Amino acid sequence: MRKYKKATAYLLILVLCLQISLTDGEIRRVKVQTSGDWDYEVNEDGTATITEYNGGESEVIIPAVLDGYKVTSIGYGAFKDCSSLTSISIPNNVTSIGSFAFKDCSSLTKINIPNSVTSIGWYAFEGTKWLDNKKAENSFVIINGILIDGHECKGMVNIPEGVTSIENDTFLGCIGLTSINIPSSVTNIGYSAFVYCSKLTSINIPNSVTSIGSYVFANCNELESISIPNGITNLYGTFYNCSKLESISIPNSVTSIGYDTFFGTKWLDNKRAIDPCVVVNGILIDGYECKGMVDIPDTVTSIADSAFEECRGLESINIPNSVRVSVKVHFRDATKI
Repeated sequence: MRKYKKATAYLLILVLCLQISLTDGEIRRVKVQTSGDWDYEVNEDGTATITEYNGGESEVIIPAVLDGYKVTSIGYGAFKDCSSLTSISIPNNVTSIGSFAFKDCSSLTKINIPNSVTSIGWYAFEGTKWLDNKKAENSFVIINGILIDGHECKGMVNIPEGVTSIENDTFLGCIGLTSINIPSSVTNIGYSAFVYCSKLTSINIPNSVTSIGSYVFANCNELESISIPNGITNLYGTFYNCSKLESISIPNSVTSIGYDTFFGTKWLDNKRAIDPCVVVNGILIDGYECKGMVDIPDTVTSIADSAFEECRGLESINIPNSVRVSVKVHFRDATKI
């Protein structure tokens, strides 16, 4: 087997958990402006994102407008490590709170979050007394229908009706979680939401879910079967190293399957035993067991990234005209071709 993969995939998951703010895959380079205690950026739509608070007040009201620009977003780490901050009020214009926005604001106990907020990033409130108090009240921390923390959950769990999104890393490392039922109100499950839930044996995902983030179930080692809802189009690292996963229902709506999606699963081992070219919905996702001369079936329309990586027994391959392929990506270290 690909010996380096286990170590490198852990690193990939960590990178996902610590990713910085990107726009269309490129780092955003925007001029930062200052107004009083506030640093901010002007967005393309003429609104403002607060990037840093430079004041030292314990009780802070975020301005609704800065230099004529409506504040709609609190950016990545904008208040991070503001240890003197005890109370914050967010204006009604704000729709997004970025990753790490209030991380390690250790004295922060009161946060006024308006109903306008529809997006909350990774670990936005981690290390605050506010989050600790919310966890003590309820194992689900929900803001405006967004489930941002479920790390205290144990056993069989029913996510409440009305939740619309399960955010990134919400249940990461929740080793006490054994089964989970997701209501039909949920449409999105974020990156790494259930990664390392090592005792999770069953999960019900309704067809209302149309988006599943990368590595969402990685290292759920007790999970044996799962059905992907109709409407999901992309899978990337979704079931990485789910070692007992043997049954996967994949709808025809899935048109893109990325690197390592099924790596380390019984499902993939069984598919390889039937045919060394593993094809799902016309996507050739794995050819690692291929040897000698190989004809890819005419039913294949695309080849997943790294499908033949380190396939050292492969000598020649015939690819149908319909398949678009990059030799560097799909056949890396296939040394006999």
